[in-house]
Amino acid sequence: MPFTHPPDSSQSPPSTPAQSLLPLSPPSPPFLSPSPSSKKLHRESWNGSDSPYSFDGSRISTLNEKFSLAPDPRQWGSDLSTDLVEPDDEIHNPDYQLDGFKDTHDLSFSRRGAPRALGSNKVHFTSLGYPVMSYLRKTGLLQPPFNLGGTNATGQVPSMGNFGLIDEETPEDARFRISSRDGSQLQLVFSDEFNTDGRSFYPGDDPYWEAADLHYWATNNLEWYDPAAVTTKNGSLVISFSQMQTHDLNYQGGLISSWNKFCFTGGYVETSAMLPGVNDVVGMWPAVWTMGNLGRAGYGASLEGMWPYTYDACDVGTAPHQVLNGVPYAATIDGDPSYGDALSFLPGQRLSRCTCPDDTRHPGPKHDDGTFVGRAAPEIDVFEAQVWLRASIGPSIFALIAIPLTGHR
Repeated sequence: MPFTHPPDSSQSPPSTPAQSLLPLSPPSPPFLSPSPSSKKLHRESWNGSDSPYSFDGSRISTLNEKFSLAPDPRQWGSDLSTDLVEPDDEIHNPDYQLDGFKDTHDLSFSRRGAPRALGSNKVHFTSLGYPVMSYLRKTGLLQPPFNLGGTNATGQVPSMGNFGLIDEETPEDARFRISSRDGSQLQLVFSDEFNTDGRSFYPGDDPYWEAADLHYWATNNLEWYDPAAVTTKNGSLVISFSQMQTHDLNYQGGLISSWNKFCFTGGYVETSAMLPGVNDVVGMWPAVWTMGNLGRAGYGASLEGMWPYTYDACDVGTAPHQVLNGVPYAATIDGDPSYGDALSFLPGQRLSRCTCPDDTRHPGPKHDDGTFVGRAAPEIDVFEAQVWLRASIGPSIFALIAIPLTGHR
């Protein structure tokens, strides 16, 4: 469960102006005015300085020069604001008045709406089917199939709280922690208790996690990672390791990640886990770990020059093997014999601060001096565990894995 510092209460979020439902009968109300970019009719909330974008170019990012779409959505060619007044607004958003039967904009009994409602199965299903399904679900009489009254067959519906993605079954006393670094209060921003049995983690089945379906070749794994090996049971996430023939390998295991589903910056991670096997059987490598979202576990191309760099300086530390023209000499000896005794065998930081200012391959951002921010995907291991063959013991490591290296391993 990641914790981060709560937002500064002294900084209130920008308020959204109240929006009224507006009839389109002429003349237009005085608080409707044309957009300065598209000249289309808008409500007052998009007038003047309320727009987060500046049309004089002072706040438009340099990313505008690198991508096909401008940062301001109103410059994309289509007006995307929710305040745009369109000709069909009355159909799906009528302006009901207290004397609705006399209101000319009330569509409930219009000559146009009545025959369409009587002849449309979709309208019948909306007005009758959904309330019935909702009642049957609440009473337990209906277990919905995929995408019928639920997200999927296991009933996995995301619950989004005010402060993040917090499992409803997470106890209240687990939602705050005190930082051991400075004594400040940390606030829970994500949790998953895994209390619902039989969850599926195949791609698209879960809002927060996805099970890998690949061979983790980077660490010479002997097993194939398969979503079938991952489920929930008795209030726990269960990852099964099996001896079986699959994808020309002899074993099957599992890995789940939140890549591109949930990210956080800094904070505190708390987990509870039971390790598999016994301490005299080798071969397993259970782990709970985090990695920067610019790389994806198991996808080697995304990690090349990204893992596990964490560096924002322009010097030899970003160079391949941390060496440039044979210097420093200390980085060329007593290292990994498989790589010519080099201290580091990595190919150099892909998104380095040394990147040329006009290089479009670096996504940014930039420092005030115009140089790119060095970016990458470092790794933090909550724990990794193995059994040593000779000693028959099971050591665990808790580590930050980062490059560049500052000494021999």
